[in-house]
Amino acid sequence: MFGQFNVLQSLPELPDLFSAPRCIMFNDEILICGGPETNKCYSYHTLRKQYKYICSYPSDISLRGHCVLQWKHSQTKVNEIHLLSFGGQGKDIIKQTFSMTYQSVWDNNSYQNVWYINGYQRNFKSEPSSFVQTLNIWNRHEQDNKIGTIEDDLEGVCGLIGGKNNDLLFITHNPQNIEVIDLKIMKPLIGIRNNIMSIKKHQYGIYYHCFVPLTMNNEKVINHFLLFYPNTGLLIKYDEQNKTFDYEELPICPYLQNIRSYSFVYCNDCIFIFEGLNIVSFYRSKNVDMYSMKDKIWSKCNFILPKETSATFALLDNNNMNVHIIGGKNAQNETQRTHLRINAFELFEKSQLYKMANANAQEIVRLRKEVEKMQLERPYVIPMECANERKEQKEVISNSSEEKMQTEMKIFEKQLDEWKQEKRITSDEMGWNDIWSYDGAFQQIKNKDLTRMDNISSFLKTLLIFRNSIN
Repeated sequence: MFGQFNVLQSLPELPDLFSAPRCIMFNDEILICGGPETNKCYSYHTLRKQYKYICSYPSDISLRGHCVLQWKHSQTKVNEIHLLSFGGQGKDIIKQTFSMTYQSVWDNNSYQNVWYINGYQRNFKSEPSSFVQTLNIWNRHEQDNKIGTIEDDLEGVCGLIGGKNNDLLFITHNPQNIEVIDLKIMKPLIGIRNNIMSIKKHQYGIYYHCFVPLTMNNEKVINHFLLFYPNTGLLIKYDEQNKTFDYEELPICPYLQNIRSYSFVYCNDCIFIFEGLNIVSFYRSKNVDMYSMKDKIWSKCNFILPKETSATFALLDNNNMNVHIIGGKNAQNETQRTHLRINAFELFEKSQLYKMANANAQEIVRLRKEVEKMQLERPYVIPMECANERKEQKEVISNSSEEKMQTEMKIFEKQLDEWKQEKRITSDEMGWNDIWSYDGAFQQIKNKDLTRMDNISSFLKTLLIFRNSIN
């Protein structure tokens, strides 16, 4: 693909060797939480392009395919994130569960333990052992609050938080089990029916697999999940009231037959899999595969990684614009410090981007109708007759939330009008260079549409907040 290297950037090397790490996005930070080679955890600041040490897991545990999730609850503060870490231990090994309340290590403006400053310069003046943390530590759960039994195989486990109230943890692990944990009491639900997944047997079972929520129009469908493994494709549905699982077979990925140690992300109702190690030829891949949730079709992306790799971790940044590829092993089976960033929309084909742009235009029309509806439901002037009622009217109109909503709607309406009147060039009017050049007309239109998508989401969210505050 022309211009590929303009959209793939090599970022500062990781401060430690990482293969199969587990990572979480938090504001402008990527939290890198241990792996088989190291129990250390770091924060990478996406704007400063620097790393800081956070803490370490206890030295007496191993992390082979553990799972780290963001754990939300009512006590969460804006500047905090609650993390839950479990698994990483195989059968007949005592299981470990940890939780952490993380506050940004960047808030204190201290550069004492920055690993990279101004590019790739390493700073050895502050070692992790000398950094004192009071808040950001992994708290080990007691035996009765641990996830998994000694008989369970939780190496390569996957987990997702769901439920109508986001208080259920769904865990899939070897050989073909799915469990539900009540996060309020940290106990597995009893009486679950049909919790053995209907999968085709595989010599390695289900582990280090792809497990993501089903999305429609980029919104999660409650208690619906997708699971993919070399010989398995499942849509998993959970009936929360009746505590029952239901399964629907999906097309398996033809490119993953014998592939393991891959990473994945989901974006715009698609799953992208960054291939890993072929267990027959022991060849590592640099290919990327895509699954369309809407069309239920697998395809191979034209985009490829710059080198063969496996055991990476892939995650999207908060605005869904970039994919970060963390760590992994190279073609010589050497653990890497590699950190790559990819423009997420380079993974899509040109025709798919046109469809997304068209959907964006339809969303603008829908939002315009929503704004008009909000105006009718909450008129700017409420007629009153008596003096007291006129006084109440003044108080209502001066209400800060309503005034802010009016201002936001006017700004939004003006923006919608500008977009509607803007003349757009069509694909028929584009030349070869316009379509394929990295800075051609197509690329410019795509970047502008992506910015509009973010603006639409932000406008709508703001309006709904104001609307709820005055109803």
